[in-house]
Amino acid sequence: MAGIDDKMRELEFTARSTRPVSELRRLVNDAAEVAQGEKVILTDTANGGIKGVVRNFVRVQHAVFTVALTTDDSGATTVTFRIPDYMRTRDTVMFIPISPWSAPAYRTLREFSGYVRGRL
Repeated sequence: MAGIDDKMRELEFTARSTRPVSELRRLVNDAAEVAQGEKVILTDTANGGIKGVVRNFVRVQHAVFTVALTTDDSGATTVTFRIPDYMRTRDTVMFIPISPWSAPAYRTLREFSGYVRGRL
């Protein structure tokens, strides 16, 4: 059975697309709305990419991710999805761990990643 770190790494991807950057941005925005569970907040970065934050209903940050959109000379765009930081939790009883590590944002990020990857 894979640990949560391995599962989160499996969500990351790099793919090439011939679609225009504006359409890819719209695809990422649609994925943020479709992802169930926690709230996904997107902001544009200075280098033309997208930074996302996954928060729960009381605004506790559970994960940070980036979507980089880079266009090469041929006009193709490379889409890179990375998750550099996420919260890990585990259940304890009197400070004794009784469960494996988990990530509260895993389900939301899995749906987000699957939506974008499936439509590229």
